[in-house]
Amino acid sequence: MIENSAFYDIGVVGIRVGNPFETADTDANVPQLTTVQNNVVEGYGRIIPAAFGIGQGMGHDNLYTHNDVYDGYHCAVSTSQGIGDSTKPAGIGNANNIISFNHVYNLLQGIMNDGGSIRIDGGNEVFTAAGNKILNNKIHDITDASIMDSNGWRQRNLP
Repeated sequence: MIENSAFYDIGVVGIRVGNPFETADTDANVPQLTTVQNNVVEGYGRIIPAAFGIGQGMGHDNLYTHNDVYDGYHCAVSTSQGIGDSTKPAGIGNANNIISFNHVYNLLQGIMNDGGSIRIDGGNEVFTAAGNKILNNKIHDITDASIMDSNGWRQRNLP
């Protein structure tokens, strides 16, 4: 359990649970029944902007609830199995994870374009993990880098 803590001004990931997929992973040896609740993660991704506020690799039956995650350049809460497109995990994979009642805001901040506020990666071409839920989160003030992608910006700022 990670509870009632504050993580701030972080170079990469605020809270990390587990690692990306490895062929030796089974349901028994990946993080499970972990609770991350009532934490503050603020100012993450300062060195590597593509970092997560709260990130999970392979794992199942984990709960991420009542956290405030803000002032980051990428996803606030993400489960990322990191498995190939045609690989089937041994067991249930990244399943039965719940992301609920979190307050997520002030993300991407014009730095990144490829992030979502809350993300569950639990499938590929041959497998879909069951039971994942995103419920009752409050999300606001997400600003991608599209202002820099517009033709007007390029015309004004390129030599």
